[in-house]
Amino acid sequence: MTGFTAKHPLRTAPWLPGVLALLFLSVWLLPPQHAFEGISKYQSVHLPLETLSIVISMLVFGVAWNAYSKERAGNIVILACASLAVGLIDFAHMLSFAGMPDWVTPAGPEKAINFWLAARLIFAVALLAVALRPWTSLQRPNTRYGLLFAALTTSALVYWVGLFHQDSLPHTFIIGEGLTPLKVAAEYLIVAILAIAAAFFWRQAKRSTTPEVTGLFTAAAITLLSELSFTLYSDVTDAFNLLGHIYKVFAYVVIYRTVFVGSVKEPFLRVVKAEDALRHANRALKTLSAGNKTLIHAREEQALLEAMCHAAVEKGGYLLAWVGYVQQDDAGSIKPVAWHAAQPGYVEALVSTRQDIALKNGPSGVTVRSGQATICQDIATDPLFEPWRELALQYSYRSSISIPLHDNGSVFATLALYAATADAFTEDEIALLSEMGEDISFGIMSLRMRGERDSALAKQQSYLDQLRDGLQDTVQAIAATVEMRDPYTAGHQRRVAELAAAIAGEMDLPHEQIYAIHLAGIVHDLGKISIPAEILSKPAKLNGIEYSFIKTHPQNGYDILKDIDFPWPIAQMVLQHHERMDGSGYPQGLRGDAILLEARILAVADVVEAIASHRPYRASLGMDAALEEIDSKRGTLYDAAVVDAALRLLRERNYKL
Repeated sequence: MTGFTAKHPLRTAPWLPGVLALLFLSVWLLPPQHAFEGISKYQSVHLPLETLSIVISMLVFGVAWNAYSKERAGNIVILACASLAVGLIDFAHMLSFAGMPDWVTPAGPEKAINFWLAARLIFAVALLAVALRPWTSLQRPNTRYGLLFAALTTSALVYWVGLFHQDSLPHTFIIGEGLTPLKVAAEYLIVAILAIAAAFFWRQAKRSTTPEVTGLFTAAAITLLSELSFTLYSDVTDAFNLLGHIYKVFAYVVIYRTVFVGSVKEPFLRVVKAEDALRHANRALKTLSAGNKTLIHAREEQALLEAMCHAAVEKGGYLLAWVGYVQQDDAGSIKPVAWHAAQPGYVEALVSTRQDIALKNGPSGVTVRSGQATICQDIATDPLFEPWRELALQYSYRSSISIPLHDNGSVFATLALYAATADAFTEDEIALLSEMGEDISFGIMSLRMRGERDSALAKQQSYLDQLRDGLQDTVQAIAATVEMRDPYTAGHQRRVAELAAAIAGEMDLPHEQIYAIHLAGIVHDLGKISIPAEILSKPAKLNGIEYSFIKTHPQNGYDILKDIDFPWPIAQMVLQHHERMDGSGYPQGLRGDAILLEARILAVADVVEAIASHRPYRASLGMDAALEEIDSKRGTLYDAAVVDAALRLLRERNYKL
């Protein structure tokens, strides 16, 4: 990286250390002077500064420890435990400062310096450890208790040596002469460790998006200036001693701000990340749904390919989609045969300039040879895109995926999709697109095999069944993402879907309507993906705010599904499954026939399953309680015909969940 964007935090990070460095130089160049005459006067400044730094250290520990999550980088836990140890040792330093009452042993400069050096060395080593460690979560969350034990043990050891074995330590201060060479060397060692840590933080901040790194660079740089100040004083009351303490408070404040802001942002960043993953999956699902419709109506191969490319761009939101067929020549070249782009010109340019001849050496060629999808998450740096990089970037293509189209195990073509951002393809999206590739492959093969009328009809039926199964599998995969976050209700959506379909069958509804109800049941709680897992799995009754979060899930599910072109009103069924016949339901307060019949069936199935199953906050109430609920509120909360069908099914036909 040769420079920073206007919003890059490193553009502003050096200003505070820079200002403090200028102040340091100014004090250094001025004639030596005492900040206060006499220990008693200096104590009025030293005591508040040390108290403030101790309080901030404890706040750093408290915030980071209590805001811990399994997704948070372990580096912050290391910093938190080190801050606890430093705060405890700084407390001993404060009580040992010259002029303070005796604490176990007499107060004095050397006693205070010994505690000081121990705290500064622990702090510097901890910063270096944080800088060197990758920003990843702890492999075993309980490791943080080991770090806490190490911090407390280290503090206790420092107390023991500093209070009871001070005489065995080398001298660090001589009254009338000032600092000993050992003390100065120790400070310079700490300065060197801090400089290395600052350099690593700077390097990480240039190439990563970890927000805490920039703040830790600033803190390391300010602490370095603080330690340099403590190599220059000749008396504990002079200006450099005071300056060092002030700089230490500055550094602690920066660390606290870094940890506090990171702790506040981290849950929201996780939500944003989950929403981004959901958007990617939704984009692929839209493409898959549109592709399935195209496949159903396709009668000719070229038209199918063009329609699939059009659907990927216009429905899925990709910038470019093209299909290339493997040529039966010695070179094994790949020829684009169909494409569609938000901004036409890229594929046309490749074909007109004969650059498409080299496609066999790019991502599509790798896909042909490996039989697996090839993903280029950053076209600007991926070597596979070297021949076409400049042209691709001109069209704002930043990432791509090449999907194989198979014929009896061999790759006969590739489908390439291009996106506008780097790292655009998530694992879920890749899986859905790979499934779409299989659907396209199947569609093309079906078209090619329509030789005889009877055979064509049989193939078509098989193909439609596969598409429906693929659609249901896709919906079930989405539903599983919700249940993975809420283990207490794993299988709930499936059981509701099966019971709702059985009730619909008992009511003699058409097969297509029953299938639609089953499909809606599988994803009726999809909106819970937007609700924090802590609320979903809370082992106690929800409070008002938490319940208001839960009540948003029908609308959230509708918002996710509304733009997907299902043959049935799946999104509306999901939206209305908590509505009640008397208008007391949510989110719209619909009543009577204003509620879809399918949603009324889902409502009864949902209530029965919820009461008869275990919940995070209670054990199962049993099937009898579930049936009593719907029977007693027949015609008021629940549709009478639906309740009658459910009671016949569960009481007379012995249906089991």
